[in-house]
Amino acid sequence: MSLTKRRPTFLRFLICLVIGLGLAFGFLLFANPYYEGFLGKPMLRSGYFTVAAIAGLVIALFLLFPTRKPMRLFKWIGRLLTMFVVVVLIFVVGAILEVQNDMMFYPGISDLQGEAKLQSEPMVEEVSIKSGNTTYHGYMYRREAIKSPLLIYFGGNAEIAASYMSSLVTYSKDQYLAKNYHHLVVDYPGYAKSGGTPNEASLKDMAKSTMEYALSREDVDHDKIVLMGWSLGTGSAAYLASEYDAAGLILLAPFYNGTTLVNGFIHDQMDIPDRFYTNLPTLLVSNKFPSDEYAKKADEPTLIIAASKDRMINHEQAERLSHEFKNVQYHLVEGAHSSVTYETEPLQIIENFLTGIVNPGASQAPAPQ
Repeated sequence: MSLTKRRPTFLRFLICLVIGLGLAFGFLLFANPYYEGFLGKPMLRSGYFTVAAIAGLVIALFLLFPTRKPMRLFKWIGRLLTMFVVVVLIFVVGAILEVQNDMMFYPGISDLQGEAKLQSEPMVEEVSIKSGNTTYHGYMYRREAIKSPLLIYFGGNAEIAASYMSSLVTYSKDQYLAKNYHHLVVDYPGYAKSGGTPNEASLKDMAKSTMEYALSREDVDHDKIVLMGWSLGTGSAAYLASEYDAAGLILLAPFYNGTTLVNGFIHDQMDIPDRFYTNLPTLLVSNKFPSDEYAKKADEPTLIIAASKDRMINHEQAERLSHEFKNVQYHLVEGAHSSVTYETEPLQIIENFLTGIVNPGASQAPAPQ
């Protein structure tokens, strides 16, 4: 299993490393067409390159440091099997960590039709938010009032700011764009015109940059900023609620935390039975999104709405999360995952909640269910 019986040298190490990297990256080239055909995204990128490099180094070390008597058949086979198992484990763990991003984030391309439409809307302002070398792009619906409350919205997976805003101003201007509120929506990193790559860290940076941008505007009532997230966006909204003193928090079809979200997807979407060996430990979850921990730090009034027939994020996660908040209303409505964003009942609950933030003495949402 070795190139020579002599002591390791730098030249031998380089030869072994070339062989190891050749085998590891050769496997990537072989697997890439199948992976891309299944998920629509290539393996030939930095994350998988790192995994292959680690695997290649391990192969090189196995070649470099053989058994004392490598010609003995059983020891040779034993080392070969050990090397194979270790390398497979490296690729499996690396793939588990990487594939989660591929399945969680679906960056959509720019909605040119929606963007063109918003250009003609006098009350819609295109915004760019800088964070280091990254620029995030979005839209703000501005009320005529000089200084108004603000609703910051964090959308679901594959949701584009231009599409979302153009739909709102077309179909729901008087209902969903709450009266007296400005409305701000920004694309996630890597989505549409926003720079960066989507992951938990970059989404948190985008959310924080968006909040700082809102606080810098003179036409925003800084004491009445409400955070709202749907599905994936509830992680960003909950994070901001734990970091800033917002006037309110609205979570639509939220997940309990990243680990629960991933395991829920495995069991509900992939129809894999719930067994201990199919539950990923938090260590192997790429995007932790600890909304349950954020909830314990959030003091603002919170509204949580879940759908009874939600197969994307089971409503039990939302109910469980509601118990972590100090000041919360929880509502379970009929419908599927997206029902909480357009059906009459949840929209009315949201409207009442937002009205109560602006006018505490006004009609409030119904009692929690």
